[in-house]
Amino acid sequence: MACLSQQQLVQVALATQDKTGTSTHVDDCPICRARVEAMRGLVGQLTEAHRDAFDAGHEKARAALMAVLPARDEKVELAKPWSRIIPSIGGLTMRQRTVVGSIGAAAALALLVFWLGNAPSRVSAMERMAENIRRARSYKVTWIFERQFVRELGKPPVTAHAKSTVFWLAPGSFRLENTGDETWVGQEDTQIYPVGKPGIDIDVKKKTFQSVAGRRGRMSSIILLDELGKFSGQADQALGTKEIDGKQARGFEIDAKKIDPDGFSGPMQIWIDAESQLPVFLHYEFDEAGTPATLTMRDFQWNLDLDPKLFEARAPDGYVNLTKPSKSAEVQVRIITDGMRDYAELSGGHYPLVKMVYGDVTLGELYKMIGVKNQRPTPEQVGSNEYVKAMRASAAATHLNGILRDNPDAAYYGKTVEPKDADKILVRWKLENGQYQVIYGDLRSESVTAERLRELEGK
Repeated sequence: MACLSQQQLVQVALATQDKTGTSTHVDDCPICRARVEAMRGLVGQLTEAHRDAFDAGHEKARAALMAVLPARDEKVELAKPWSRIIPSIGGLTMRQRTVVGSIGAAAALALLVFWLGNAPSRVSAMERMAENIRRARSYKVTWIFERQFVRELGKPPVTAHAKSTVFWLAPGSFRLENTGDETWVGQEDTQIYPVGKPGIDIDVKKKTFQSVAGRRGRMSSIILLDELGKFSGQADQALGTKEIDGKQARGFEIDAKKIDPDGFSGPMQIWIDAESQLPVFLHYEFDEAGTPATLTMRDFQWNLDLDPKLFEARAPDGYVNLTKPSKSAEVQVRIITDGMRDYAELSGGHYPLVKMVYGDVTLGELYKMIGVKNQRPTPEQVGSNEYVKAMRASAAATHLNGILRDNPDAAYYGKTVEPKDADKILVRWKLENGQYQVIYGDLRSESVTAERLRELEGK
């Protein structure tokens, strides 16, 4: 479904009756969701202005209304998001609800549409950054991972470090050269993913390689620059300006959930070059399955003339091929159904309430469900039936992530499908024979044609 028109967005913002599925689209589309949130804040301000008309007459109301509208020559500055200033429609005070009822949805709709049609376009610094990321032809950046974890029970946590040099070439090829200290299993490997083609994972230390499926679906949340390029809206707060790598930069902070709703929550600081309007530094703090972790992106270089050979999925001479055969559809179905059944039991009757399933995020949820702290289950917990179920559910989530990441025709509907929904699709993906593997809410499974899939999904 295409992004909504202004009229449709206003209707969702005002919570008018939805007979077209527009609300569902807003839930799934980050751009429309951000616009609706901004409109809801504006509705609250317009409501207050209209209330004043009844309290103090027309002239005062007009002044109040004009005060909430931006001046024509207003400079574009970062403001606190509307949702932080004025509560959404569902959180209005009783007085505000009374006023909204008195003016009627039609009047509020007309007022908001009038404002949208006459107000100047306001583009936030974050939106300008996102647009420039989408236009970029290449970049090189250094990633630094740090994660605290308890290596031994009863002893202080240790900090593991890993470093990656990342190369990206439009429209979507990327290469990661990874190293890690001994606390991060001492890795040294290179991952190469040409756009639309199978990739390769090369273990430099062991001189081995594995061919891997092409990343043709949704990428992991850790590839944050891809998600930042889709962002529409404003940051939570401005951090001022400072010099980074000889460039004057403006800083902003935003909850990572606003960029990827299905990833880890946590504050993300983004520093943007004042001249290019592209990121020069990023720092992301999050909680990974009960342990503090950070991702820092630095040493950005944008729009380089990268050699296309960097993105060729070719093993060095003399390296041993350790590629494993692909799992059959039957095995994949069993892994997913067994794990989702266990997840539903541990969660009290629902599947992961997301659109994109991430293995690490799901593991953190499961650890909370069974009381594991700091990623270190006690011997008693390891021996419990709950722990076995949690591990099966975690394996299912990791497998689902691989399907959604690698298959462009895959989808997961856990936000709306429950175990009781025998006739609704929970998961589906395309098979090599052109048919689709389907798993229903009650965890039955079957292979269906494209025509049958359209019928099941109501398309």
